Amino acid sequence: MSYIVAFVKFQESETEYPVGCFRVDLKVGDEVVVRLSDERLRMATVKVLQYLNWDCKSYIECKRSEATEANDRGLVLPVKSPIHVGLATYHALGRTLVQDGWMPLGHYSSSYRIIYLYSNETQTSVILIRKNGIDIQLFPDRLNIIPKPQSTFEVPLTQGRLVRHYLAHTKFNLFEGIYRFARAFMENSTNYDRFFTPIGSKDKRTSKLKTLSEQRRWESRSGEGNEMVDIYHAISGGSGGPAYLGDGMWLDSSGGVHDWGR
Repeated sequence: MSYIVAFVKFQESETEYPVGCFRVDLKVGDEVVVRLSDERLRMATVKVLQYLNWDCKSYIECKRSEATEANDRGLVLPVKSPIHVGLATYHALGRTLVQDGWMPLGHYSSSYRIIYLYSNETQTSVILIRKNGIDIQLFPDRLNIIPKPQSTFEVPLTQGRLVRHYLAHTKFNLFEGIYRFARAFMENSTNYDRFFTPIGSKDKRTSKLKTLSEQRRWESRSGEGNEMVDIYHAISGGSGGPAYLGDGMWLDSSGGVHDWGR
């Protein structure tokens, strides 16, 4: 999954294509190297950056300036490509929390992949990681028994104060927002209200994809059908089979859109 989705434009097309992005330092207008689902590398320009948490099969390897030219005019990617920068993934957030002393634990509820626990001078809090979001649970007092690392946390969700955030359609980087809460909690802040206003959306579709889902197929009028065919050719492996667009949406070779499996 890619929390940050970059819509990029290739030189030969005016269409913007969604690709995964694992760095927070990109901005609109940056030239990047994209690895397509068929493993080809292509140059592109970033046109839009959104927080969507889509399962994009194509993704940004690096900035164009970070790659070098090979003798055969191909591109040589930097070491450890694709490059990850900042709190752009669950793993980056988790590593940072653990480095700061938050304890990684399992949870009795299968809804959570992993949680992170910390007790400050007066309270205990847990940051709970879901597939498509992050919750924060805050207890009014310190817990009497602190579980061992990697064990299972069994305090019910009904205890304390709980907020549920979704990754899709946030107005700011939720990973960074969660880390701001973590720092405030470690510093024994007394007011966490700003962190307990739910943000994001359960529905990960953009307004354009919502329209496509309702119609089931993109109507071939006003040139819009040709646009979807262009997208198909850009992200497909050339086999003629369906191509994954993101968030459960698939394109067929005629530009038709399907939400198979939704």
